[in-house]
Amino acid sequence: MTKVLVIDDDSMVRETVVRLLILEGYQVIEAAYGQAGYASAISDSPNIILLDLNMPIMDGFEVLHKLKGNPETERIPVIVLTARIEAESERRCMAAGATDYIKKPWGPAELQERIAILVGAKELEREGYVTQKAKPHIFRDMVKPPGLFEPPP
Repeated sequence: MTKVLVIDDDSMVRETVVRLLILEGYQVIEAAYGQAGYASAISDSPNIILLDLNMPIMDGFEVLHKLKGNPETERIPVIVLTARIEAESERRCMAAGATDYIKKPWGPAELQERIAILVGAKELEREGYVTQKAKPHIFRDMVKPPGLFEPPP
């Protein structure tokens, strides 16, 4: 069973995401703050992490840097769920190693699809069809195929 860690200080958002994931059959771990989420990533070894950016004390950027800088957690895919819409935040997250960046408000179908695609990519990696280095690029192309969102000529 795929284990998902949800790190978000907004209890309403966190509970909504947790309920949605449980209905989809995922095992879910919750953390209300960045420090607790980082500790949980180490102790619980989730398969996927959903991370908010705007949190007190240790924000999502710091959590992401710590996760990707730790050999125990560096390979765990991280999907950022955030209200930050500026392109610079997305660039920072992707450069730091995030697998995907979803802007709030998001719909349940969008979140379910992104996680399902990521779970599928992890299956391909486990079976030896995709390398860890190539996976983020393949995942991004599956979610946002090149040219799909370009305006017509």
